[in-house]
Amino acid sequence: MKLFNDDNLATANIWAEARGEPFDGKVAIGEVMRARMNKNYFSNGTLADTVFRPYQFSALNNDNPWRWKMFTLDDSDAVVRECFRAWTISETTDLTKGALLYCNPRSAHPIWAKPEKLLAEIASHNFYSA
Repeated sequence: MKLFNDDNLATANIWAEARGEPFDGKVAIGEVMRARMNKNYFSNGTLADTVFRPYQFSALNNDNPWRWKMFTLDDSDAVVRECFRAWTISETTDLTKGALLYCNPRSAHPIWAKPEKLLAEIASHNFYSA
């Protein structure tokens, strides 16, 4: 028995990364997870490896106080249900144009966030090619 299935793990990660974003922002995070899995970008191709790689998704960083909250989520919450729907829909959308990276430019300025690599701006996040 798989204790944490991919749909639940993806839903929790989208919640952790984009719970305050509009629906398209949640879908975009799902797209990035899928793109990383498909291209083995900081991933062995599985969702678990993609999400749990150190310092790839800020929600799971050791210093993030929200990282444990994502394991107590309940599908009775409307935002959790929206995150699940966003994960499902992200399989057939391309809002991010294949982005592998994203950040919130108001709170982070990673070295890889170069203007020439910018693919999309969705809600509070900018999406980039690698």
